[in-house]
Amino acid sequence: MISSAVPDAEEAPGTVHIVVYKVAGGSVEVRLDSYGMVSDLKMRIAEILKVPPACQKLIVGGLILNDADVVSTYYHTSNPVLVVSLIITLDEVTKSLEHFDHERREKALLVLADLGLQGGLSSMTAVLGHLQDIHSSIRRAALHALPKVVPKGNVSAIQALKPLLLDPVVCVRCKALETYAKLALTVPWDALVPEELRTCLHDNEFVVRSAALETLGRLASKGHSESLQLATECLRDTHASVRRAAVKVLTAVAERGDEQTIETVISLIERSSSGLKCAAMEALAAIAEKGDERAVLLICGFLQDQQGLVRLTAAKVLTKIAAAGDARVLSLQTAGLQQTLTIADAVSRRIELEQRYYRTMSKISEGVSDQTINWNG
Repeated sequence: MISSAVPDAEEAPGTVHIVVYKVAGGSVEVRLDSYGMVSDLKMRIAEILKVPPACQKLIVGGLILNDADVVSTYYHTSNPVLVVSLIITLDEVTKSLEHFDHERREKALLVLADLGLQGGLSSMTAVLGHLQDIHSSIRRAALHALPKVVPKGNVSAIQALKPLLLDPVVCVRCKALETYAKLALTVPWDALVPEELRTCLHDNEFVVRSAALETLGRLASKGHSESLQLATECLRDTHASVRRAAVKVLTAVAERGDEQTIETVISLIERSSSGLKCAAMEALAAIAEKGDERAVLLICGFLQDQQGLVRLTAAKVLTKIAAAGDARVLSLQTAGLQQTLTIADAVSRRIELEQRYYRTMSKISEGVSDQTINWNG
């Protein structure tokens, strides 16, 4: 039995002692003020059992309790404990999901997300049925709920969300990729990257390409060669946020000291424009062994580059790959490396804010504002 009550020997004055039994099994013990209503009791149950009030049907002695009822009216002093039965029901949620008001349908999907796996097959069916809703906010809400109502690896759910990876609305495609990452199983080292994910890496919108790379980084197993190849190709992307996402994939997937990937990255550093050169240098820092003389010499060659951002990135990368006590790093520190790195961090922060800005503008354009914008987070 789960208890939310304070283990006092005596009942606090003006309170009702309640034991709620779930029909599916288990119980919870709560105490409520004598003037508390059934809606208050449902809120307490929701806090403890994670069953949203809209999914609760409470019964006492065969009577279904109404939200506006005062709980103590069902309490008899002859029995110190009020016994309440809890049935998880989707009746109210189902009505809301069938309503013409799309905001009401969206809220109902969020309720199913809060209920989670407790909703069983009925919740899963309801969520899957709204993945193709005409309103993009509903499709996003269904994608948000899907990984909460089905277990990871559910084939039916994964197949159902795949069409949304090509949805006409940008923020829906991004949400579909996020959901895909939560549901799909890790790609084994000897398996191919799913075709739909490769397609998203070539999306016209950079935020989608970035989201696809984030998904790839979460699903690819360590050392997965195709994922490394795809991420390396994305280092050539025209948008900085995509290149940075590609660096993160290489960091997560590449084995430290992976010669083939290092060779590819080095060739990009030697032959590319400043934006790609910086991304490739950051990737090299993630995969080269510390003290790799070839990598150190290469990076040192860019400390006097004409482009300021290239010099900043080279200085930052050098501190990561040079061996401890390397005189070249010590000389940079003497020359004011700390100030250089501070500037480099400011540049990185600017790029991150730019990406967040475009993501937020994409949501606002669809009338979706499901989270508070925090520019300092």
